[in-house]
Amino acid sequence: GLYDMNKDVGGWLHIPDSGMDFPVMNYADGYYRNHSFLKEYSRYGQPYFDAAASDRLMVIHGRNTEDGQMFSHLLNYRRIAYLREHAVIEMNTTRANGRWQVVAVTVTDDKEAKAAGLPTEQTLSDYLSDLPARSLFTCTAAVTEEDTLLLLTTTAAEEYGFDGARFTVVARLMSGDTAAQYAVNYDVEMPAAYKGE
Repeated sequence: GLYDMNKDVGGWLHIPDSGMDFPVMNYADGYYRNHSFLKEYSRYGQPYFDAAASDRLMVIHGRNTEDGQMFSHLLNYRRIAYLREHAVIEMNTTRANGRWQVVAVTVTDDKEAKAAGLPTEQTLSDYLSDLPARSLFTCTAAVTEEDTLLLLTTTAAEEYGFDGARFTVVARLMSGDTAAQYAVNYDVEMPAAYKGE
């Protein structure tokens, strides 16, 4: 039914009890940065897949509107209690349904090439190597290059105090119901701009 309404729809994102429950659009040249699912102008936009999304690495962008809409809710993952209660994400595409286990939460700087926070197929190996050090929390669920990954990402300049701040929740496709354990990473590697360098 959604596809009949708008053929740009690529999936549906749902995080139970989070306020995040909406269709995800295909990239469409950035159109959904400021247009709704109904193709009406909207400052909230609509979450959309990154242009470089693949079957193995999906990145979804959404606006941090700072008023409880769209991906503003994503910033709740700054708290470990929230992470533990919302560790599983439901994200279905037009081809397959999936449940995803959160494995990392990062703050990066869009202005730093190494810390851009959004990997491609070509940079995935380096990204995964750096991920444990950059994650706000440790996770007992190992992630490898063979995993299918989902990244939910939004801007976070207001929350972290520097231009270019990006907040990303990283999850892997689950094949069963194995639970992960989380702890605060007290040695997290934060961007230089966050540290005032």
